[in-house]
Amino acid sequence: MKRPSHIIITILAAVLLGCRSTSTSVSPKAITAEDDLNRLVAGLSRPETRMRAFSQLLAFALPDGYYARTGDWETDNLHDQAFEAVRTCPERETVVSNLIHGLRSSDTRMQAISDLIRFAGTTFLYNRGGSGVWGGSQDRAFDALQEKAADALNGYVDIETISRALDSPERHVQYWAIGHFGNSDLSEEKQRPWLPLLPKLEKLAVAGDASIRDAADQKLGDFPQERQFLAKRVELETSPGILMRLMQQAQECEGFNQRFVARLYSLLMHRDENVRRDALLFIGFNGSRAPMWRFTYDKKIFDRVIELAQSGSAKERSDAAYALTEIRVLDPDDSRGAFLRLATDPSKDVRWRVAFGLKDQLERADVQHVIASLLEDKVPSVRYMTILAVGPEKHVKELEQLAQCGDRQVAEWATAKLTQIMEGKNKP
Repeated sequence: MKRPSHIIITILAAVLLGCRSTSTSVSPKAITAEDDLNRLVAGLSRPETRMRAFSQLLAFALPDGYYARTGDWETDNLHDQAFEAVRTCPERETVVSNLIHGLRSSDTRMQAISDLIRFAGTTFLYNRGGSGVWGGSQDRAFDALQEKAADALNGYVDIETISRALDSPERHVQYWAIGHFGNSDLSEEKQRPWLPLLPKLEKLAVAGDASIRDAADQKLGDFPQERQFLAKRVELETSPGILMRLMQQAQECEGFNQRFVARLYSLLMHRDENVRRDALLFIGFNGSRAPMWRFTYDKKIFDRVIELAQSGSAKERSDAAYALTEIRVLDPDDSRGAFLRLATDPSKDVRWRVAFGLKDQLERADVQHVIASLLEDKVPSVRYMTILAVGPEKHVKELEQLAQCGDRQVAEWATAKLTQIMEGKNKP
């Protein structure tokens, strides 16, 4: 199955921005190869197995209610096929109607909610008026089914159902529950019935993953009695993105940059590698944020990033290279030295970032030598990203070679880039 071009662009953007892979809530043994997927798809053609197969395919293709992207071509191709099987499922209208019917019973409601959230997709659930999870479906009948699913879910946002959903072990159900927590009317009278559920929201704000904690914190901000709880979260939060919003929510505007950067440095010093990596990714993404959410970093941050670029973890070195690319202007000489060293890193995930950190010093002989070496790297993704950094138009021949390489993901990227270059040349 050929992957739509905008999906390719989305994957590439995720790679460039240093985003982590999307985890799936389906057991790895459920679908690990095309044969597994084909057996499951075959279940859609049999009435006795159709509902279960439909649910499992949804869980694989859209584990958290949005399209799963792992960055691995083979796995993502399986996700594509699973979603296509859902979209073209025989009797899909009947399946969705049965799921909606399951909302009526207390015994089957939570499973129905789980499946319908995945089926409706984030666009219909949270951004009404758009198209489906693909970001532009050509199947109007399918879009209508997604909207029908979202409308059905909207009929079950009562306090009892939301309370059960907050207790769900499935994060997409938790996220849906948080999104429908409380009343759109923020008056004290309208919010009072929801107060007994606040401890559940607090629990998710502490124990959930970053997106769940963030959503819970923002919802808790609607309740004045939660200010003390949120103030404590500022002291304990380890996600820089959440920390930024919590500190902003506390209206601590004066000296905000200095205070936030100091907290960010403490995260770079954290003993947990995942916390440090989140901080590095936050720094690397700085220039892509809206101006009001950009920060000015200091030499102390720079020096710590240089240290982490020598970490024993390849993932941490890769994220440090990403961060260093953003703040390299703080010390061009030291940053150049670090990138020149990283050019021979044993990890391809580190090497492919190097050219982005050196692209403003291409006139130097030592940099030119390293770029030439990266353009001949044995790993296709390293060669492609190096070309992307230094100028694809200068390396059409190399892109043509990559379009025929054995790495199918890189071949897709190179083909798409060549098409873009040719279309640009043909424009009047």
